[in-house]
Amino acid sequence: MGAFSETDFDLPPQRVREILDAGDAELVDVREPYEWDAGRIAGAKHIELERLAARADGGRSARADRDPR
Repeated sequence: MGAFSETDFDLPPQRVREILDAGDAELVDVREPYEWDAGRIAGAKHIELERLAARADGGRSARADRDPR
């Protein structure tokens, strides 16, 4: 079981930093290009939300491409 075994979770920033530093996760920024250009977290990978499902492996990643609203 991985660090993110549930679909709903809330992690404090320090825990996220630990996971990223350990190489156990990759930070993906799904915002629009103008938002990415305005500022980002160092080391983040930019994949616009509409392109995320095409670039990801697995069913759970594909679900992120749907707008829940």
